[in-house]
Amino acid sequence: MSNTKQRKIIHIDADCFFAAVEIRESPQLALKPIAVGGEASRRGVMATCNYIARKHGIHSAMASSHAIRLCPDLIIVPPNFKRYKQVSAQIREIMLRYTDIIEPLSLDVTETEYFNGSATRIAEAIREALNQELSIDVSAGVAANKFLAKIASDWEKPDFFVRDVSPLSFSTTHQVKPCYNARVFNRSFYQPTFRTNHLDHPYAKLTPDFVLDAVESLGLLSDSRILTLNSYENRVYQIGIEDKIPLIVKFYRPQRWTTEAILEEHQFTKALLDNDISVVPPLEINNKTLHEYEGFRFTMFKRQGGHAPEIEFPDTLFRIGRNIGRIHQTSGTDTFKHRKDFSMAAMAINSRQFILDNDFLSLSLLKAYETLSADLIDKMSTIWQDVDYTPIKLHGDCHIGNILWRDDLAYFVDFDDCCNGPAIQDLWLMLSGDHALKTQQLVELIEGYEEFCSFDPAQLRLVETLRTMRMMHYSAWLARRWTDPAFPMHFPWFNTERYWSEHILELREQFALLDEAPLKLYP
Repeated sequence: MSNTKQRKIIHIDADCFFAAVEIRESPQLALKPIAVGGEASRRGVMATCNYIARKHGIHSAMASSHAIRLCPDLIIVPPNFKRYKQVSAQIREIMLRYTDIIEPLSLDVTETEYFNGSATRIAEAIREALNQELSIDVSAGVAANKFLAKIASDWEKPDFFVRDVSPLSFSTTHQVKPCYNARVFNRSFYQPTFRTNHLDHPYAKLTPDFVLDAVESLGLLSDSRILTLNSYENRVYQIGIEDKIPLIVKFYRPQRWTTEAILEEHQFTKALLDNDISVVPPLEINNKTLHEYEGFRFTMFKRQGGHAPEIEFPDTLFRIGRNIGRIHQTSGTDTFKHRKDFSMAAMAINSRQFILDNDFLSLSLLKAYETLSADLIDKMSTIWQDVDYTPIKLHGDCHIGNILWRDDLAYFVDFDDCCNGPAIQDLWLMLSGDHALKTQQLVELIEGYEEFCSFDPAQLRLVETLRTMRMMHYSAWLARRWTDPAFPMHFPWFNTERYWSEHILELREQFALLDEAPLKLYP
């Protein structure tokens, strides 16, 4: 009889953590809809919100102005990252009472002797301690691997506990709930609940065993730990490696990029690293950075820790600007040969056409979107043509979610959207708030940027055009991916009458902003 202990993993997931900390500090907020984020008057966005607010359709990354329209009683609290770090450290101290094998929010308690090795009782003890000592509620899942433990902790949040989940608990055959479009009733859209039919989607093959087999095909030996990371366009996992630190594996979405385009991205990040720029490039394994396994192309990365940069501090923006300047300096006047150009056609014209061609809008909204989007494209095209710029190699999607701050360094990650375009595209996403605040932020960014690259102020005329293009492209991206089961599950508010009404309203606001004077670096 084998004496090998079954692995026991506890996954702890704090329920709307930032909001929970703020409620702990101000208990009078407990029964009110609250969110943590930027002010609506300063074009802020939501970092998170409590579950009362979520009932109104509010979610993270939503514009604060949109959130206020959905819930006029919403209380928006500015983030306090110093406080969140302190509470995070306290949570970790409680976890350390039971095991020192801790990775971000998961614990391996296989060898612990507490509660006679019962992972469920340890999880209950941790939940109770966090509630009693820190007034923080968490959901917990217990399973034999991190993948299932994470799913279990998400099963029925908030403040929920799922015990000892086995792989047999999850069926691979699910039901489909048809949802008919409001305009064309002979067309069916997937509107999945948790039990979604995904067997016909390419990503359905990416079972835990498949992912581990792909990684081990490179000669690596996994310890069977696997954690799904947040990624919708591609699929990304953290994989435990025997006697080594975990690695990250990224499976590229089939048919999105050519092999030449992916390799060009890899070469770009390697060139940046060779110039001592803090990026996270693909690992070279067996003399290759891009690998293939049973029809999937994938890449391995080292695991890079860090947190979102605190851009409310001027010095942070200055240093981010320096790094972006170094990236553009390394690019020089060279451009990508196999990757897309950032263009009006790709971002706005094609996005509009996809929405119209595929009947996403009800008859009551169709005309408004059709005419408004056409007028926007006409106005943006004029602005775009009036600004003369030299295309350079860009990160392409340079927002704070793609920057990890660690040891006073800004690590740039996820160059999946790198492309050719104007320099301002890698800068404007760092700007938020009212006109005065954005001007202050811009001055810090450009001051750092110009230590390595000169910046043409004429490109500031493109900021609101770029913002509008991004909004149109985002809606079309969700529409194009709607048959991917991950999208209806994580974006349930999309493709509703309310969503399209709000989208049209936001585009009308952008139409007016396009006529306003652009930001200026100097009076």
